[in-house]
Amino acid sequence: MLRFVRGGLAVTTFLEGDVEVDEVEVAAGSPADGSIIAELRLPKDVLVGAVVRDGKGHIARGRTELRAHDRLVMFAVPKALAASRHVFTRP
Repeated sequence: MLRFVRGGLAVTTFLEGDVEVDEVEVAAGSPADGSIIAELRLPKDVLVGAVVRDGKGHIARGRTELRAHDRLVMFAVPKALAASRHVFTRP
């Protein structure tokens, strides 16, 4: 695996693969803040795998409600990840 930093958060790619593992923080006031994962309408090539809240990791479920400062572990193809970033940032 290759590990590098993009936008201040960790990103891992699998050698020669099309999938990245990325860590994204939910910004206060972003569309994701206070939303349920299933209602975010993320691209089909994006999967939220875990939520880290207050230093504790939890498996993400469709019914998981996100809060500002949650850190999400996401699996995605690069284009889909780029297309979904606006959901987690402040407008």
